[in-house]
Amino acid sequence: VFGEQESAYPDPDQPAVLAQASFELTSDAQQPWRWEGSELDIGHFGGYGRGNAVDGKRRVESVSLSNGDLLLAVPTLYDTPGATGRALEILHFSATLPAQADDKRWRHLGTLEAGSDNSASCGEANPRLACRDVIGQLRIDAQAGQAFPVLSVAFPENADEKTVQYRYDAQTKTYRPT
Repeated sequence: VFGEQESAYPDPDQPAVLAQASFELTSDAQQPWRWEGSELDIGHFGGYGRGNAVDGKRRVESVSLSNGDLLLAVPTLYDTPGATGRALEILHFSATLPAQADDKRWRHLGTLEAGSDNSASCGEANPRLACRDVIGQLRIDAQAGQAFPVLSVAFPENADEKTVQYRYDAQTKTYRPT
């Protein structure tokens, strides 16, 4: 984690610290971007001391919340033994400046599991293991009277996985599976 000595063998459960810097596009041709702010710790994600890699083959999804805030679902990839895992990193942008010292303009609200691809360890490489490439599909459902929507990741019918639903937990400020 931030500030700790790097180990030759980082712990698989050691996340990376996620930081952010925000800029606003201006109409000034000489200085088209204006720095709005930055935060050194908006959450933790990944493993082995590294963050998950952005998956450029899947699209970022977003939803505007009723209070003007924004929720982003950024597709990512991570390595597991014999497979590449797929995830969605959930980020929240607060449209208003933070009111309290512990409030953040941006916050990482959790990692949703979204499938895997085991093609590196199946087929000719291992004939006993069936090849599977599973990509979960995100569904965002607004809930009356709730600040954050319910998020669901649905998997194809031929996959062993089922739909997993996530709800926002205000105490931990994260999405948790239900």
